[in-house]
Amino acid sequence: MTSTSDEKETGRQAIAGDTPRLVGLVVFLGGIAMIVMVFVWAYALYSSVGDELNQVAISQAIPTTNPAAGDSNQPPSAPAEQVTVAAPTSGTSLADVAAVFALKLLFLALMAWAGGLVATKGVAMTRQSP
Repeated sequence: MTSTSDEKETGRQAIAGDTPRLVGLVVFLGGIAMIVMVFVWAYALYSSVGDELNQVAISQAIPTTNPAAGDSNQPPSAPAEQVTVAAPTSGTSLADVAAVFALKLLFLALMAWAGGLVATKGVAMTRQSP
């Protein structure tokens, strides 16, 4: 059987009519993939918080003699009072870890929002009439 020009034109219209819907579906799936990636990265961030907090510098208590307890040139008649001085060790502070964590959360929220926008655009493209 030979196909007429009307049948060919109808086939082209069907393909042309389905193309925006297929593109919309691909865009929607891309947006969903972006959101899934954000969830995976958020879980990795959640898992790494404990390791980062373990690297926070802590203050070490160093007992020293109290200079107000007496003159160091004279031998004390009683033992000198002990004072504990806090000396920070080298390493990251809790504020640094919290700032980095907050910045990562901000970027994750921004990427989730962008993924939602892409998915919404994909849905809108599939609903458009040809």
